[in-house]
Amino acid sequence: MISGTRTPFVFVLGSGFVMTAAFLWGAPWKWGQGHRLVKALRRTFLFGGIALILMVEVFPVVIGSNWAYLSQTLAFEGQGSELANRSWDYPVLNLVKAFDHERWVYGYGTG
Repeated sequence: MISGTRTPFVFVLGSGFVMTAAFLWGAPWKWGQGHRLVKALRRTFLFGGIALILMVEVFPVVIGSNWAYLSQTLAFEGQGSELANRSWDYPVLNLVKAFDHERWVYGYGTG
């Protein structure tokens, strides 16, 4: 939240969802380990939420301006939204542009 860029924010959220799903999928539920893992994940999210609240209390101006920037650029309906452009439009258009060259099969070498 303090860095002011979109990439760390998106990567932290994405990796949090993926890691949570991976932990829950791989948990051995027969031996009661799954329930301990759920309790540990719940504590982790609770401490993360408390840390975010403390960060907002300590750095309200920085967090407020960064949150405004993130919410405007990562919302689908935002005025300066780049979420759809960066996730789908940009990679697909560059792939299509690669086939516009006459030597797309051979390429131009590595140097």
